[in-house]
Amino acid sequence: MGAGIGIMSTKIAYWMLPILEKEKRVIPGNYLLVPTYDGKHSGMSLLVNL
Repeated sequence: MGAGIGIMSTKIAYWMLPILEKEKRVIPGNYLLVPTYDGKHSGMSLLVNL
């Protein structure tokens, strides 16, 4: 299960990169999106440095 989450998050990151690079308001390095999974629940965590 853990490898599948890692592969999925990598595919999402490669898919989102061109979209995020086009957006001029997004400054590289000021955000972090992390998938989370604790065995029962899954989710995404977003950290934005203002």
